[in-house]
Amino acid sequence: MEIRYHEEAVKDLDQIEQYICGTLLNPVAARRVVQNILRDVMRLADMPYLGVAFSQKTGYMIDARVLVSGRYWIVYTVSQEIVILKIWDSRMELKNLLLNFPMN
Repeated sequence: MEIRYHEEAVKDLDQIEQYICGTLLNPVAARRVVQNILRDVMRLADMPYLGVAFSQKTGYMIDARVLVSGRYWIVYTVSQEIVILKIWDSRMELKNLLLNFPMN
């Protein structure tokens, strides 16, 4: 199945990498974290329902799924293609994710 990244997810990956590399001054860890997230996203091509329903993870009725990758949640939808909507640091408050949630 084809995978497409919403612009919000691309921004999220950029911010994750910039934070770890720039703020934490650890470019090796930044590269590793982003590579792990991208690897986990690629697993969805063969197993699109690998993650759990967003509502099961959060209690909020949003038509999306969540795949956990380390400390990050890969939030995505499945239809004719897989759309990666957000990549969210699970240590942050859930309301931050919901405030910036893209609707395809």
